[in-house]
Amino acid sequence: MGKRGVSTLISIILLISIAVSVSIILYLWGQGFFSSTSETIKPERAKSFFSIEGVDPVYDDELDGYYALRALVRNIGSTPGELTSAYIGSTSAISKGDLAVIGGNETFESREEKLVTMTFDKVVDQGLYNLQVASYDSLSAPFQFSIDKTLYVGHIVRLETSNDASNKVTAEDEYATYEWWVSSSGGNYKIYFRIYAKPGVTISVCREELFANDGEHPDWVGSWSLWHWTSSFTYPNWVGAEWQPVRGDEFPVTVVANVKT
Repeated sequence: MGKRGVSTLISIILLISIAVSVSIILYLWGQGFFSSTSETIKPERAKSFFSIEGVDPVYDDELDGYYALRALVRNIGSTPGELTSAYIGSTSAISKGDLAVIGGNETFESREEKLVTMTFDKVVDQGLYNLQVASYDSLSAPFQFSIDKTLYVGHIVRLETSNDASNKVTAEDEYATYEWWVSSSGGNYKIYFRIYAKPGVTISVCREELFANDGEHPDWVGSWSLWHWTSSFTYPNWVGAEWQPVRGDEFPVTVVANVKT
């Protein structure tokens, strides 16, 4: 076969291939396999990311140890974000804790920085630890710090005027159960709190501190906002007291509670 015959054969094969390709494309188009880019590619939702800038354990004389951690936290993301929990751990164990912000809420605007106060539902002995904070979107990088005394079990709760005796705020850990509630008193409010030792547990020190919604002690409660109990007790006994008067405009209030066994 001459060169002319080979060229003719190649041309025929190419024409058949092109015709088949066009037919396949037209069939797929008709079946809806192709659509616009705007319909198939959706931009990823922007996220908030948190960074811990520093950690400061907060000391209490009666506990002879720490009752909370204060951490400087920044939202380094491009959207507002909300802190949901905190984690503290060493190389041997990680335990989940609660997080709250005294005198504010947990929502951060983009690039905003806040000082947050954290307590944990497990005793943290002295040593070297990593702290992380979590949002709905992400978990921060660990921040390493050390404590030279024990960080005792604690709880941070918020109370509204609606938290009356039929709508108490409660908490629990392996040592005690806790209750808080509010009642009206002479045009203002009284806040009650109780700590009940669990069976087989002897509690040696209790600490509770009250903060108004500006992050300070309520004006008319003043220095009485910090309460200590230093006589040991065990089940079925309980301890507690009342704070008053607290103005309505100082709600929601925040309570930090701790026990030492």
